[in-house]
Amino acid sequence: MRVLLVVGSAPSLFDDLAAAQALCPDAEIMLVNGACAAVEAAQHVLAGHTDKAEEFARAREEAFPFALPWRLHATQRIGSN
Repeated sequence: MRVLLVVGSAPSLFDDLAAAQALCPDAEIMLVNGACAAVEAAQHVLAGHTDKAEEFARAREEAFPFALPWRLHATQRIGSN
């Protein structure tokens, strides 16, 4: 079974992530919104705010210009205005 660790920008981000990785060392990492530039080894970034997706991607690229490939996931607004 594959494991995905979903990481937000909580004050305990690094301690929580280290504890989770100790349990699941092969897990992939998804960073959410403001945490996008927190961990270089992440494979996924989720932009829950579509209007900020490019901002999050740019922040990650600036923080880790030589990071391994990663995917940007973004929500799409559906519904009426």
